[in-house]
Amino acid sequence: GDQMTRRVVVTGMGAITPLGHNVRDTWEGLSAGKSGTGPITLFDATGGDARVAGEVKEFDPAHYMDRKDARRSDRFTQFAVAAARMAEADSGLDVSRAPERMGASIATAQGGVASLAECCAGAPSGRIMPTLVTAFMPNMGAGWVSIELGLRGPVTAPCTACVECRSCATCRAPVAPDRTHAARPMPKSAPETSKWDMPRQAC
Repeated sequence: GDQMTRRVVVTGMGAITPLGHNVRDTWEGLSAGKSGTGPITLFDATGGDARVAGEVKEFDPAHYMDRKDARRSDRFTQFAVAAARMAEADSGLDVSRAPERMGASIATAQGGVASLAECCAGAPSGRIMPTLVTAFMPNMGAGWVSIELGLRGPVTAPCTACVECRSCATCRAPVAPDRTHAARPMPKSAPETSKWDMPRQAC
């Protein structure tokens, strides 16, 4: 119906990726065929089946949100706020003129994985920070963007695994005619150690 044929306009863009902290650097990296993958540094991956990933390096959320708020939010939320602020600036829109006409819809495959892992680690001792529970919720990205930008329109957070990010390197699979992902079996064993020393060839 009208929902499927309605045209939209991209007025602004923002990006926080392993290739750069803005659209220009990310696009230049992609165009040059650069890889954003490398050895995992955000946690100890020793002994794990996977030891390479596409990590965002040298990211400081304080450039985009209050430090106190940043401490209460997961890294995926910080990325969302940063990219949203860039898109707002790029668009030239004045949100304050009509905040009720602007909302936030941010898809995520899983939400705040780091905060969830921290919750699980603290569960045996019963020491879990209340803010961690809200930090890993999938809708926190859209929620914080709405708060930070002063949006008063609808807030949604589609969460249907990798259907939300069809180019995800870790779960790429052919898209079936009904637009759902065809399943791809996980490897029974990790590649030989030599490949983990060469991230570009390992992925």
